[in-house]
Amino acid sequence: MKPLPRIRELATFQERYFMQHHVVVERAAQTMTASSWSAAFLVEALGSQRPTVRLPNGKLAHMRMTDFMRYFTSPDSFASSQGPIYLTDFYLSPSFGDAEREALGKSVACPLVAPEQWDAWQRQHTGWNTLYVGAAGTSTWLHQDPFSTSSWLAAISGVKHWRLCRPDGLSSAAARATDPFTEERLPCEFFEAELRAGDVMYVPPDWWHAVRNETATIAVTGNVCTVERARASFAEAQAMPPSSKRDVWTRTWAAILGLGPEAESRA
Repeated sequence: MKPLPRIRELATFQERYFMQHHVVVERAAQTMTASSWSAAFLVEALGSQRPTVRLPNGKLAHMRMTDFMRYFTSPDSFASSQGPIYLTDFYLSPSFGDAEREALGKSVACPLVAPEQWDAWQRQHTGWNTLYVGAAGTSTWLHQDPFSTSSWLAAISGVKHWRLCRPDGLSSAAARATDPFTEERLPCEFFEAELRAGDVMYVPPDWWHAVRNETATIAVTGNVCTVERARASFAEAQAMPPSSKRDVWTRTWAAILGLGPEAESRA
């Protein structure tokens, strides 16, 4: 297991790592408005929401944000046979017309872009931002992010443990059978890093990664691609066989590109 490189300079990230290599950029999240988010703040900002949460067996459920946050802040006071519950992939932008999400989404700019580069970055790149809130022991299984997007995760609070391997290190079947946190002998070379509040993880396109929350954590994430790649991804979504997955991604890419409901209806 190799440790991931850690840097502190955004210029170094842009020059050496963006789209090429995984890296932890220390303290980069401290520049974000979201760096001050707490459980109490999220209840106030999103109290009327009913986000989808993931149970340990992989099943999904809907839970009021106020109830989830009561659980998150005091999980031991809840009697459950299900185990720890994880709020994952809660979209902040695009907001799909939801005013509460839209307000928070405006606070989640990519922390890996220097202020003087922001206007040029926005003209060339797009994507989506999400919120993750998990009790200790929750995790995300080994996976690749969709549509070959790169991604970043900003740790707002708590400690996250990451393990990653190269895109060609595993087949999809091997990834489904691999738990990089429990297996003593892994089928390929893995890298690891511990993220603490203020750190930002960057993952290039198609890298396999799994994440485990060592403590209760709040984090915001972004998936990033060029505008040209986003248009191609929208076309890929439209070409999927009819399914709920196609509907979700067609709607998502249309919202990201600002294409409107009429574009979705042509899918």
